[in-house]
Amino acid sequence: MKSQIIPLGAGGWIPNRNFETACYAFRHGENLFLLDAGSGIGRLFEPGDETLMALKEGIRRVIILLSHYHLDHSHGLFYLKGLFPDIPTYLYAPGRDVHKQDATVMMAKVFAKPLAPRSMAEIHGLMEINELNIGKQRIGGLVVTCRLQEKHPDPSIGIRIGDAFAYITDTEPEHETAKFIKGCDVLLHEVWFSSRENFRALDDDMKYHTQKGHSGNFGAAIIARKAEVKELRFIHHNPLTPVMHLQNFTAEVSDLMPNTMLARDLLPIDIDLG
Repeated sequence: MKSQIIPLGAGGWIPNRNFETACYAFRHGENLFLLDAGSGIGRLFEPGDETLMALKEGIRRVIILLSHYHLDHSHGLFYLKGLFPDIPTYLYAPGRDVHKQDATVMMAKVFAKPLAPRSMAEIHGLMEINELNIGKQRIGGLVVTCRLQEKHPDPSIGIRIGDAFAYITDTEPEHETAKFIKGCDVLLHEVWFSSRENFRALDDDMKYHTQKGHSGNFGAAIIARKAEVKELRFIHHNPLTPVMHLQNFTAEVSDLMPNTMLARDLLPIDIDLG
């Protein structure tokens, strides 16, 4: 099944005029899937955009896969009641496999007074909170496989959707990621900085492509090359880096991973959900 991922927010940390923070949307039948729920989810309010209108048309349920609870990935959950007041919403979030507590407990911690006027369940009465488990599960008719990523100030979850694509954000680059995503067509991998000067070979120690729990461009490219993905898209950009420099990050890895692009808000990425 041919489809598209629409980056609603391809940036990290701070939203700006070029990039809202992490949120990626795609359709599967009558299901609208959202990967993370940063400020980018607010783009679904924008009127008149045909791509966004098509995303919302005829949906019967919203399914959100949350990689972790950092606010640049989760605060858009507050917007959902305004967006989809009458549509059931199913949130799959890290729970016992990651934090040793249920996802419902974790959500109550993140969205509690005085940070929120009411609990998320009270704000959005049609929201059901589920565990996003490590390993393989079936969600909304798709096979979703998750991997724990512990090399970040707080753990995050790497998410693979069948063989169509993988979503890897808020993590250091890891050789194990290449094994996890092997067979995927498209890799969305965070890139926070240029690690060009440190690149030597595909078996580089990934510490040379790591900066404070985040990934360098050659770390992501090594993973993509080893996994033999067809396309690599850089996501979760550092908002303090000028866009021109971000674009240079893709040019730097072109010999190693030719089909590499900077993910841009509202620029579709073709996928095949099988």
